[in-house]
Amino acid sequence: MDEPIVNEISRACIEINKIADDTKLPMENVEFEVYTADGTLVETIVTDAQGKATTSFAFPYGDEITLRETKTHAFYDLAADEVIKLNVPQANLANYGVQQVTIYNYLMSSIQIEKLTGDGTRTPMDGVTFQLWKYGEDGAADTLVAEEETDINGHLTFYAGQGKYYMKETSVGAWTKFACYDEVIDVECEKVGKIMHYTVEDSYTEVMAEKRSASDGKLLGNCGISVRTTDGTVLNFKWNAELGGYVFLDAAEEGSTQVLYTNNDESTMMFGTVKILGLPHGKYEIFEVEAPKGYKNDSEVITVEVSEGQVLGVQRLYDSIKTSDIDMAIGIGICGICGVSALALFILAGVEFADIIKRRRKANG
Repeated sequence: MDEPIVNEISRACIEINKIADDTKLPMENVEFEVYTADGTLVETIVTDAQGKATTSFAFPYGDEITLRETKTHAFYDLAADEVIKLNVPQANLANYGVQQVTIYNYLMSSIQIEKLTGDGTRTPMDGVTFQLWKYGEDGAADTLVAEEETDINGHLTFYAGQGKYYMKETSVGAWTKFACYDEVIDVECEKVGKIMHYTVEDSYTEVMAEKRSASDGKLLGNCGISVRTTDGTVLNFKWNAELGGYVFLDAAEEGSTQVLYTNNDESTMMFGTVKILGLPHGKYEIFEVEAPKGYKNDSEVITVEVSEGQVLGVQRLYDSIKTSDIDMAIGIGICGICGVSALALFILAGVEFADIIKRRRKANG
């Protein structure tokens, strides 16, 4: 009796040809995982000096196979998964077919940061920490891609593949007179990498104090205040007309002062306020030393804490004693004034972005 004739299913191996998009040269030591349609990992293959890698397993005709790149050269983005449907017939029983596929790697985008002080000197800031995050897709959580510090020249570079990202500054390091910016910088990277440059300037830490009348809540100019540490050391400052405020000094120098006056020009938006710049991170006490004309010096001491990246909003502290003999307590009104002398503080932290993002500050009258 004759033996039955059995048709074998045609099979083929997969040969990967790995090429760098920018140079068009083969890429050696690029790693791929090979999966069947049901998600089973079959094997891991690595490209040779010619940029080629071939599966040792021959797959049935018509099967769908996924090639997943898991490792490539530095500064290149991993390729997206490649799904192959086997359509190369087997020539004969002795020789499997070979289905070829060319996969390109693209250079990542180079995201370059130049970090400078925003005090007018544009001094490079080393040791400032930034994070690079990738936005999650389809409801997925955002992913932390990298965290780096600026070098001695204030420079830092992130490398990122195609996608939508954002950067945020998380620490100013030793530069504690400056505020850490708490907003994000959006970055979109294309398939073909490009160079993107961001110059980021950090502004001084900022405390805004304002003096109001107890009787009617009006702002008062020419009120003298001082700032001291919690151990009682009164600090020195110097007026900076360009920044419109008093800048903290490490030590007294020519032109420095320990008494800071609220703006006395009623035609400006800064009337009755004083801007205190560059206080290093820490706790301080702000107290009144010279009352406006016709008022008593009876404000209480206000304790404030300056820290990087923190915005505390408005803080108000009210005395229980009238600021003049003719003032009368009017209680807490809609505006929040409760018939007492007040010294209100705004603790602000921010970063000015030169060229890319720039927060311009108005001068003090």
